[in-house]
Amino acid sequence: MPRPLFARSGAPLTSLSFYVLLSLSSDDRDPAGILEDMTMSSAGRVRLTQARLKISLRRLVGSGFVIAQDGDLYRLTHEGRLQLADELERMERAVRLARGRRVSQDS
Repeated sequence: MPRPLFARSGAPLTSLSFYVLLSLSSDDRDPAGILEDMTMSSAGRVRLTQARLKISLRRLVGSGFVIAQDGDLYRLTHEGRLQLADELERMERAVRLARGRRVSQDS
């Protein structure tokens, strides 16, 4: 079995992978639905083509974070949910650190 690309090593996800996992955390979606949800969730900051999304989905499927279902639908796996939770926790720590530094600089 090939080694997963992201292996929950604590390494941050790319923005694209993060938004794909986030999109799939609420519902199974086809690529068009993922693109629409990503655009809305990122306030239009993450834009990509169907081809680039397909490459990302292939990688996430290979890593075991997403599974492809019949009819071109994708579903987040348990491991994908854990990876998303790890990434959200990492982001929250970074925000707390940044806020703490900004507050201490104002003192």
